Amino acid sequence: RMATRILVRAPTSNVESNIWILEARTKEAAEGWGDSAGFELTPMAEANLIYACSPSAQTRMAITFSTTQRMDSRGGSVQVLSPEGYQLSCLPSDGFNALNIPAMVSCNSS
Repeated sequence: RMATRILVRAPTSNVESNIWILEARTKEAAEGWGDSAGFELTPMAEANLIYACSPSAQTRMAITFSTTQRMDSRGGSVQVLSPEGYQLSCLPSDGFNALNIPAMVSCNSS
């Protein structure tokens, strides 16, 4: 049995045919394949952004959400993407504080 991690960008809504196909290949040919049922997308409940809405202001933002899935050692992650024109920072020197995020493995400021 082999395992790997793959970054997947899910669609914006559930799709009608949600079957994943895996093909094992050598340089010469396909060696085998398999398929698996996908997973349903569940919107995060109670997702909120709280910040001072003032043009050109640098301000702190609070992000709150709940999820039915555990985000601990199972490889889960949360990604925050901002609309065009906004800049986010997860640097402590900019005032970032993870509060109750148990383990932040990586952070890319945009």
